[in-house]
Amino acid sequence: QSDGSKAMIAGGFYDDTTAFSMIQSYTYASDTGADNGNDLDFARKDQSGSQDGTHGYIFAGLNQANAGVTQIDRYALATTVNAIDVGDLTKTKAAQTATTSETKAYVIGGGHAGVDVFAFASGSNSVTSTEVFNVQTEGSGQYNSWVGNSAETAGYISSERAFESIPQWPGGSFEIQKIHYSSNTTTKDIGDLTKRGNAGSAAQY
Repeated sequence: QSDGSKAMIAGGFYDDTTAFSMIQSYTYASDTGADNGNDLDFARKDQSGSQDGTHGYIFAGLNQANAGVTQIDRYALATTVNAIDVGDLTKTKAAQTATTSETKAYVIGGGHAGVDVFAFASGSNSVTSTEVFNVQTEGSGQYNSWVGNSAETAGYISSERAFESIPQWPGGSFEIQKIHYSSNTTTKDIGDLTKRGNAGSAAQY
C-alpha cells in the first residue's frame, strides 16, 4: 500500500508462529529503513489489503491463535494514527487477494469462491461488505493463494493454489481470470501464465 510517497506493510508473522500488528512504512525519496508509526487493531497474518485515495484497508486473515477472522481495518495513509475496525467480510478468509476499482474493493479467494465487494467510505466507521458473485475455478481449486492485479475497469487474478494430489494441477494453475467491475461478473481463463504457480506477488504500472 502507498500514499504515493511511501510504502506501508501491515501485519504478518515471524518465526512461523508469532503474528504482529505493526504497520511499517518507508519513504521512497530517502534510502532509509522502515519505521513503525502505527498499528492494526490486532495482530494478524495471511491478510490482504487495498486502498482508496486517503486510507488503507486490511481484510480478514488469521489472528495470533491461527483462527480465521472477518474484520476489516482501516487507517489513514498520511498519519500515524492506529487502524480501526470498520466492518467485516461475509465470512472468514485467509491467503486471499484483493483488487481495487476507483470506488470499491474486491476481496477474492481465501478458501471460498465468493467475492466480497464493498464501496470505500472514507470518513465513515461502517463498511458494508456483500458477497455478490463467485470466481470460477477447476474442480481441484482451493480458492486461495491467488495473485491479484487492478486495472481501471477490471481486476485480474491468477496463480490459484491447487490440491497437490491432482496430477493436472501440480501446485498451482496457469489460468488468468478477469473480474469485470461494471457487471460484477468474471471471465474464466482469458489466457495462461507461462508457468503455473501459487502464492506469488504482483506489481503493475
